[in-house]
Amino acid sequence: ADLDDPVALELPGSGPLLPGEWDLVKENVLGELQIEILLREKLGSRASEAAAAGWDGDIYRVYRRKDHPEKTCLVWVSEWDTKDDAREFAEAFEKHIGKLRGEKDGSFVLTKGKGVTAIVGAGGADAAEGLAEWACRFTSAPKRLDFRAYKPEVPFPEGSREF
Repeated sequence: ADLDDPVALELPGSGPLLPGEWDLVKENVLGELQIEILLREKLGSRASEAAAAGWDGDIYRVYRRKDHPEKTCLVWVSEWDTKDDAREFAEAFEKHIGKLRGEKDGSFVLTKGKGVTAIVGAGGADAAEGLAEWACRFTSAPKRLDFRAYKPEVPFPEGSREF
């Protein structure tokens, strides 16, 4: 895979349309390495490495249902280097979810250009599809990488770095 700068993704402004009352409990980014690790257990090293290669950016949110706290919903969007990379990841993630939760679990994966939207645990196909239509309108922008000069906590006097 080519080395390129990652992008920062943002989900659309208005909240998701989930049945019942849900609370946002987590929002984060996985990244290429963690995606590869996530897929590895169910798909093996070769397939998971191929599926994660081409990652450009992602963001996920986990929601918990207020009246049934054991029920959670994952909304995950990602952007890839090419449409083929997006399709490859989407197919791998669908296989992963099928092996993890069963083929008929109501999850929904939508590929649109170089973007992939995955919904898991929305409580039904209609809810998952509606949520995917909302989430696939995510935006991307160049990710700001702030590099700071490293300063050791313990100063070393000149000439003391002999090994």
